[in-house]
Amino acid sequence: MVEHATENRSVGGSIPPLGTTLSFVETSVGGEAVRAFMPPPLPPDRPLQRSPYVTVTLLIEHTGLTAPTLNAVLADLRRLGISEEVTGRRRGRVFGNKAYLAIPSEGTERLPA
Repeated sequence: MVEHATENRSVGGSIPPLGTTLSFVETSVGGEAVRAFMPPPLPPDRPLQRSPYVTVTLLIEHTGLTAPTLNAVLADLRRLGISEEVTGRRRGRVFGNKAYLAIPSEGTERLPA
């Protein structure tokens, strides 16, 4: 059974933004009835979900924001330590998500001698 709702009800989790359409799902798991409001799936075409690297041009295409706005946002993300510029250039810069880029290196530090 699936119903649709636009209420902000939450059970043990975060409350979705006002006006979000939720589907009420009722199913059976292990013989017990389970009921929950489910948010819609995320759109698959988000730049940072496909690659840890982005450019201002790519973000302009996907967000519709202007280059000065995106440059200011990326500067703030760099200051907060969330993102880093990886090319060292002034134009055509590429930015990466620091936490995501660090994953392959985890556990590869040299052991003390």
